[in-house]
Amino acid sequence: TVSVLYCWREGAMQRRVLTALLGTAGGCGYQLWSAKCYASTEVIQVKMEVGGADKILSVDKPVMATSPTGLKALLHATRVVWRACYLAYYVFVPLLWAAMLNAISERMVSTRTLHTLVLQMFRSSGPCFLKLGQWAATRPDVFGKEFCEVVGNLHNDAPTHPWEKTKERIRESFGTDDMFEYIDEQPLHSGCIAQVHKAKLKGNEKELVVKVMHPDVENSINIDLSIIACGVRTVAALLPGSNWLSLVESCDEFTDLMRSQLDFTFEASNLQKFIHAFENVANVSFPTPLTDYVSHTVLTETFEEGCSLTEYQQDDVSQTDKQKIAQIGCHAFFKMVFDDNLFHADLHPGNILVNKKDGTFKLTFLDAGLVSTLTKADQKNFTELFAAVCSGQGGLAAELILKGAKINQCVDPEAFKSGMSDIINRVNASLRKSFCLKDVHIGEILFDTMDVIRNNQVKLDPAFTTLVLSIALLEGIGRSLWPDLNLFRVSVPYILPHVEVSDVNFLGPIITNLYA
Repeated sequence: TVSVLYCWREGAMQRRVLTALLGTAGGCGYQLWSAKCYASTEVIQVKMEVGGADKILSVDKPVMATSPTGLKALLHATRVVWRACYLAYYVFVPLLWAAMLNAISERMVSTRTLHTLVLQMFRSSGPCFLKLGQWAATRPDVFGKEFCEVVGNLHNDAPTHPWEKTKERIRESFGTDDMFEYIDEQPLHSGCIAQVHKAKLKGNEKELVVKVMHPDVENSINIDLSIIACGVRTVAALLPGSNWLSLVESCDEFTDLMRSQLDFTFEASNLQKFIHAFENVANVSFPTPLTDYVSHTVLTETFEEGCSLTEYQQDDVSQTDKQKIAQIGCHAFFKMVFDDNLFHADLHPGNILVNKKDGTFKLTFLDAGLVSTLTKADQKNFTELFAAVCSGQGGLAAELILKGAKINQCVDPEAFKSGMSDIINRVNASLRKSFCLKDVHIGEILFDTMDVIRNNQVKLDPAFTTLVLSIALLEGIGRSLWPDLNLFRVSVPYILPHVEVSDVNFLGPIITNLYA
């Protein structure tokens, strides 16, 4: 089965996705064989002609959502308008007034009160905005330490749903809930998509957790994604040059990621892949899913010991412990990116557990619903670009961006190279001999980079968006644990093997000399 993302241009999207999935199958022909719709997933079976015989292709790439038509489309549009009006008048407008009063005088609305209002806004605005709030809370360099301390409560204190809804989900999925010896009515943790309960199966002594999707979260996400898409497309239409920032494509990437969380069978598959990839890494683990008790809305997995990473971000934790945790986390992430090409795209502190035993730390990564990969071409382009930045070669980095750009109308390549070189030279290793996070203002660098790209009409591949965001989240966590952490130095063992067999293999000795 091939799960195909449908959008308003249904036919074109179907052909594009099928071509992307099947285009490497030796030029085999294919035809739409059957379509089956269940829950919020449309499954397309594709019959391929291989050597004169018909075969059904199996692709492990579930992506969800279907296009509403007729009365359903009208109902969906009505809900979107109603939701947009609610968010505007009852959430964003009051927050805007509070921000204006705070700007006039701290006595009118204190900064702490304003941040608390922002926290309540994220909590009441649905899962999409809640996810954005969780990501924002990892960036004290961009939004300020006090803001992140308040909004950081979203990592461990998201809204919950009633116990009756949990039982209803379990019975819908498995027909009964009698398989459990016990299941705790009080949620152990709640996120923007689901909440988890401790449990134990009959005849099984292992402690488990049951992850249960919030009720009606599918409709909420689809409506909010429609609002976000409308807003992004409006900005793209009104703001000159914004199309070079790939705003629409980045929004589509975010849409795909959010919708991929609406099928826990997809998350179970991701967990199994991660477990296989890290089977020889002693200080990194993932929960193990129990496949017999996994459905689209319920995920049963092993209970993992540990406390949230947020507890180790406090000032009273020893710097030595923080450094050990930061090293393990960075090594794990760069292994995902460069060795496995399967990286966790939701690395906020609430999704990382820390287990300390006899002075040794072990990290457990949770919530593998947001996972992404790059195509071979994109991975090659990213590796070469990362190596160029790592070695301080700003001009080469600009050339690689121009070479890998899907659309390029740059009339002055030298000006583009000069602009990119100026930005990279602010942080490159050849000038600083380190990449200390405390000395780098990533937000400012990203804005300057976007200006150079937009002004020179170079369109980046949106496939990089998720990876860049993941690195930004990693950098935010690293900054809170160990400001002197050298991200480039940690990446060297993972990037060098790829550089040595690439078109930029001459960068290998430079990187080796820079980082010893």
